Amino acid sequence: CNFNGHYSNGKCHCEGGTEGPNCAELRTQMCGPNGECGHKQYCLYKNIDCLFREDCKDRRGWCLPLD
Repeated sequence: CNFNGHYSNGKCHCEGGTEGPNCAELRTQMCGPNGECGHKQYCLYKNIDCLFREDCKDRRGWCLPLD
């Protein structure tokens, strides 16, 4: 499952904003206004990790899965 999910009952169960039969496709979404994202994700705006950073406030980046 490409380290983005777990294998159970003959299929991958994806986590961290990934999808597809092997969890290899990103399901992208914009970060919240303060850099928040879903479980096992982080916000990236112009190559800056935006969680709790003032220089990202009100700038919308993209949620990416944690490595």
